[in-house]
Amino acid sequence: MPQTPQSNVIVISFLGVGRTFSRDVLKESSFHWEGVRRAVKYFVDEGIDVVGVILEQLKGLDGMSPGSRRTVTGVPHDVRDMCQSINEVPRAAGFCQQAVDDEVTIKTAYHRNCAFLDNDNYRDWAVTRTKSCGSGCCVARTGEIGRA
Repeated sequence: MPQTPQSNVIVISFLGVGRTFSRDVLKESSFHWEGVRRAVKYFVDEGIDVVGVILEQLKGLDGMSPGSRRTVTGVPHDVRDMCQSINEVPRAAGFCQQAVDDEVTIKTAYHRNCAFLDNDNYRDWAVTRTKSCGSGCCVARTGEIGRA
């Protein structure tokens, strides 16, 4: 019998959210922690626990005004303090590990039986990985996680 999904927890791909914010809001091609900060704050304010997923020691921009922008390595303390937990994913070499943070996002949400937030098109991701790496890659759809 399927378990009822947890509605009070969400897994957020920090990399996807930070890159999308930078591209769509700031019109830049970088990663910015402000997008992550706003997403995490939104869910926390709604009473939803946040589990973050990010590559270890990721370097990204922080600070919104031109004079306050700086490069930050790792998760800023205020973002870390708002989260229930953060999965810091080791960087891996090789084509099949290019989207290791995506895979960890999916698997974390699956194991916690909760929703996840990312901007990736997982269908394309899974097809690419399956063709080049063999079977067994995860595919995410609304409400379920399956095998490619």
